[in-house]
Amino acid sequence: ASFGTFFSIGTECQALLPDICDEESMPIGSTHTIYVISKRETTGKLVCSLSPAPVPKSHLRHLVADGRTPYQGIVESVDPNIGAFIDVGCEASVVLPLSGEAYGGTTSDVESKAAEEEVRELQVGQEVT
Repeated sequence: ASFGTFFSIGTECQALLPDICDEESMPIGSTHTIYVISKRETTGKLVCSLSPAPVPKSHLRHLVADGRTPYQGIVESVDPNIGAFIDVGCEASVVLPLSGEAYGGTTSDVESKAAEEEVRELQVGQEVT
């Protein structure tokens, strides 16, 4: 399985353009304009796109993590063991865990099971609040 096309953009880590594996349109050594859409601070990995984002991404440090401030986002993927990965307009996705208790939350067993089922039913591309 191929991850996509890797580009050297002058950083310590190559940039990944996911799902672009056509060597005819992007032969090795060719030059293309790409846009960095996310970077992982812990790994240095860069994910890119051929199109610019409609609005600039925010830095994670600008997110308010008080447990009360609502954010809107789009479901990027759902991992049955972890939870949903949500794009909230930051340089990295946020995780909506299957269980709030996994991240220090406190819920009853009934609330926990209902929330876990709700996360499992999310679909890629779905907007969430």
